[in-house]
Amino acid sequence: MAPPKGSGELSKYKHLGKAGSKAHIEAVLQVASRAQIDGLQRAIDGLTESWLQVCLEEEKDQKDSPKKSSD
Repeated sequence: MAPPKGSGELSKYKHLGKAGSKAHIEAVLQVASRAQIDGLQRAIDGLTESWLQVCLEEEKDQKDSPKKSSD
């Protein structure tokens, strides 16, 4: 939350620069990129976890099922 006007305190977003400036646009793009990267990482982590669960279940099923004798 930005401080009231005239308080003399800087906004916590002051480092982003004036709205529309090159520094501000770059900062906004970096934040958007970071959000996309975080979303992709969550998706990768979820897929990895699911894959590991499938592998473990398959391994367990192979151990639990009786072995077929070769005729």
